[in-house]
Amino acid sequence: MPFITAAELRPVLGVGSTVSDAVLTQICNAAEGAIKPYLRVKNSAGTVIDYSTIPVVKECTLAAAVELYKTRTAPGGQYSAVDFTPSPFQLGRSFFERFEGPMASYMTTAGWLG
Repeated sequence: MPFITAAELRPVLGVGSTVSDAVLTQICNAAEGAIKPYLRVKNSAGTVIDYSTIPVVKECTLAAAVELYKTRTAPGGQYSAVDFTPSPFQLGRSFFERFEGPMASYMTTAGWLG
């Protein structure tokens, strides 16, 4: 089951029916694909974790999807702040750092180096 759906993303973006479900689904899948590798597959009891039911993971995936959408629709991939100053590229290394805190208890440590 997907972490988030187009129906959940649409009201957050406030796009109404101007953006197709196919486009929003593609963004949802990309956000999930970016976050999923950092998550554990099984819990300590050995059962598979269904992240589509965990609110913090859904919210982080939703936030990632918003960033992906904004970068996708902004001219040159760089959107402007309220005062029209350009914002730096948002999908760099710090993109994942924003989600490490909230999702820490679900993240895998298998690839971490000591």
